[in-house]
Amino acid sequence: MNIVNDDEIFEGEAAIGVPTLADEYARKAPGHQDSNGTTARRSKHNRGRWHRRRCHLPRPFLDRPFDGRRTAMLKFAITSNTPGQTWTRHGASWRADRSSITPFLHPALDSSWGSDAYGEGISVRERRPHGDHLELRLIRDGSVQLRAGNGGVAPLYVAADDDRLIGSWDLTDLVGRIGGELSPVVVARLLTRRHRYSHDTVFPAITRLTAGTHAVWRPGSGLSLRYPDPAHHVLRPRTLRAGADPIAGFTALLDHALAGVVSGPEEIVAVEMSGGLDSANIAVSAIHHGALVAGGIDVYGRTGRAQRQRRSLISAHLRLPIETVSAVEHLPLDPDGSRVPSRPHQPDGDVYQEAFDALRARLSRAGARTVLTGYGGDEIMSRTSAERGVSTTPPPLPPWLTDRARAALADVDAGCSPVTAVALPTLLVFAARHPAYLRAGLWPIAPYTDPRVSRFARSLPVDRRTGKELLRQRLTRIGFPRAVTHPDQRESFADTMHLALRRHAVTLLSGMLDQSPLIEHDLVRRDKVEQLWCHVRQQRPLPPLVFDMLALDIAIRSMTATTTATPSIEEPCVPSPQRA
Repeated sequence: MNIVNDDEIFEGEAAIGVPTLADEYARKAPGHQDSNGTTARRSKHNRGRWHRRRCHLPRPFLDRPFDGRRTAMLKFAITSNTPGQTWTRHGASWRADRSSITPFLHPALDSSWGSDAYGEGISVRERRPHGDHLELRLIRDGSVQLRAGNGGVAPLYVAADDDRLIGSWDLTDLVGRIGGELSPVVVARLLTRRHRYSHDTVFPAITRLTAGTHAVWRPGSGLSLRYPDPAHHVLRPRTLRAGADPIAGFTALLDHALAGVVSGPEEIVAVEMSGGLDSANIAVSAIHHGALVAGGIDVYGRTGRAQRQRRSLISAHLRLPIETVSAVEHLPLDPDGSRVPSRPHQPDGDVYQEAFDALRARLSRAGARTVLTGYGGDEIMSRTSAERGVSTTPPPLPPWLTDRARAALADVDAGCSPVTAVALPTLLVFAARHPAYLRAGLWPIAPYTDPRVSRFARSLPVDRRTGKELLRQRLTRIGFPRAVTHPDQRESFADTMHLALRRHAVTLLSGMLDQSPLIEHDLVRRDKVEQLWCHVRQQRPLPPLVFDMLALDIAIRSMTATTTATPSIEEPCVPSPQRA
């Protein structure tokens, strides 16, 4: 496969450097507050100096492969990594005394167990070019090292104390380690849509291993964390060479990003297809890489009919079978859905989790094991604040915030990840949505996050990125009608959310008045919740941020309920295709 060199398309040298955090978060408009550009390198659990001894990690461990089987991310429980202890294979797991490391089996990844002079451990890597990886090392001095790849595909959640380290890609596996405390800063971020990508979670006892992070756990000393150095990106657009074809160049790079996605001739790959430009362009490239099935959510309201028409035109043009799920039948906060206090779920999960859970189940039943998404398309095609001439501003603060929550917003940028290889807003989407794919037995791939694709798109002249013009031109060249390339209405879930609040808010607000961790921790004002309850009973419209408050409150209750059973982290992590 011929790989396009950027210099064949663009003139001059690329201006490479570290963008400000403000510009990076502004790539996902709107809803992200400007950041001060500082980076954090201290540990949440160990505020002292980072332990700087380096462990040279093999690349990859190959002396004892997992019998040719392929895995995804890990679940593990390690109790006092005693030097000299013997790790042996037991079914899907590796075990030593009371410790275990269990991979989640999946054909999209390779895994191997190996050893060297420093210790032993497991390495997990995506098979495709520039794929993500995770390494866990059991060092001979008794420490455990974790190193996350730059892709951030499936964040690892970790709970650590003096004698035990537990981790999983599924936050709900750590429900028994939550404790009774909440992070005012993280809660305030979620309540106000000032989202930040960082090690911190709603629960101070739980740490998220973000993209590129290096962590060390030592029995008796706890966990130390270090973010990676800031990633470098193209800072300014470049000029196209005379006669250059940026559409052909972009197409070649997408094709390269999709290489290796299909592991066998009979494998079925799903592509999420909203009817928008991002997913349509992914589908166009993916059609040449194996058997495809498309899937999408039918949104409610004014834009739903136009969305369904666009998706029908795309699937017909590409001759793709398509699975669809009605958002009305799976509304956010549905009391019969997956987001209820009796079912543990993560507090920063997908806004439309119920509908996408149903879609993931459909795609899994159709035989898919891998899903291609359009995540990252907004970010790589966006304009910087300077190019737009305006700065991105967050929503106004909701009146139900307490003084404690408002004060916490002073630290909204504290302890955040520096600029990463993948755009920070995209990594937030991964953290919110990807664990649900893994629970359904699906491995998500976002081709727009491929480093070559991202670099090329960031180099494009402003007029080719404005309104995603390059993506429109590509679809036009292929022969799609104007209804697809230049639709009169964009896809929007706004009407779906308004319907969900009209149907369910009165019951859920009443439930908050009976029991609410946000009220109990002095982060939400009870009197304002009472006002909202009165408003919805009078059929007055509710502001959108009410959803964020309700969803967060329910999720925290689901993770902290005293009756919740603690899942066994040692159980083999084999996905069930039927699980929604």
